[in-house]
Amino acid sequence: MIPTKRITMILGSLVATLAGLGSAQQFGLGDGYTLLPADPKATNAGVALALDRQPFQLASWGEYTAILDHPVFNESREPTPVEENLAGEGANAEPTAQPINVTLTSIIITPKLKLAIVRDNNSGKSQVVKIGMPLDAEQNGWKLVEVSPRAAVFEG
Repeated sequence: MIPTKRITMILGSLVATLAGLGSAQQFGLGDGYTLLPADPKATNAGVALALDRQPFQLASWGEYTAILDHPVFNESREPTPVEENLAGEGANAEPTAQPINVTLTSIIITPKLKLAIVRDNNSGKSQVVKIGMPLDAEQNGWKLVEVSPRAAVFEG
């Protein structure tokens, strides 16, 4: 059978089926469906709308402690351990890097070179960064470590 003839047969069958359903509906098929009456007193006494009488209320927080104690998205459902800074809080502590505040706008990957183009959210200036190169200005504590097709990893 020729492909155009096959498509014609399929479409013709579909049109005939839909025409048959349409004419069946015209003659009363599916006519038994009705909406509830607008007047609530007109409904049967046995069919009380109990859902409208008392709205749903969530349980208290105390009943959710089992869920809160075991994180849903951890594979083992064990709480994530908190890493404490064991170094002294005094003069021996290393200065923490300022939080990174840049937006990744583009990535360029060639066989010999990987670049990330970022925009500093504070100044609005764009900067091209190679792997191992630090950011400019206030963000100079961060350096580019890895570039993938949809992400750039900074270390700082």
